[in-house]
Amino acid sequence: MMICADIGNSGTKFAAYPDNCPAVDANDPPVPLWTARVATLTPSQPFPRPLPALANRWVVASVDSHRQAALRAWIEQNRPADRLQLLSHRDIPLQLAVDQPERTGIDRMVAATAAWNRTGRKMSLIVVDAGTAVTVDLVEFPGVFRGGNIFPGAEACFGALGGATDQLPALQDDGRFPDEPLGSATESAIRSGVYRMQAGAVRFLVEQLQQRFEVSSQEVIVTGGAILAIRKLLPAEWTFSPGLVLDGIRHLACLKR
Repeated sequence: MMICADIGNSGTKFAAYPDNCPAVDANDPPVPLWTARVATLTPSQPFPRPLPALANRWVVASVDSHRQAALRAWIEQNRPADRLQLLSHRDIPLQLAVDQPERTGIDRMVAATAAWNRTGRKMSLIVVDAGTAVTVDLVEFPGVFRGGNIFPGAEACFGALGGATDQLPALQDDGRFPDEPLGSATESAIRSGVYRMQAGAVRFLVEQLQQRFEVSSQEVIVTGGAILAIRKLLPAEWTFSPGLVLDGIRHLACLKR
């Protein structure tokens, strides 16, 4: 079994696939055998899904060194026969037109690779990934990752308001998007402001890239758990692609067999 792991700043997402990498249509990625999410695995913690007795192959894209070390320790203690592969910028098949590819978030490059592969590699595209941070990146035809923009996600904004002020509460990003554009209480005003700010920033940055690089609205791919709260404020023609990073990890793992 191949277990793909997307280690982010708020937790780790897993998806399991058969380890035989069958040929599939790029527009129709394979359905995982199962998915799971944990905050951090400790060596004594049971894995959230049953694992086969035979050795597994773990393929990891990580932007959190502490959670990465915890997963490695868990595998070494509980699955010593398993193999662990950590993806880096050297595994990305796109041309990386950024100043320091080794310091560029691997999740951004993996998502860009998955989006580029899924859209048929025929034209430039924009990838929006909303999590703890929100990234808006450009892949220019014929397959050049040019980087993009990074700004704080909703969870970081809620925390910053609570930590930087005396009277504003520190809220959680629970996805409760307020339908009314006015908050009648402090909490609803914060939620309305933060979520609408997220949507407005995403739309503005995408429009800037579209104008400069002539990217159509049909070639905007959005992903990430935090996108759900603001999805209704984004153009309907944008493609919502949950699990894009995990799809990209699997694709890269199959290229490296």
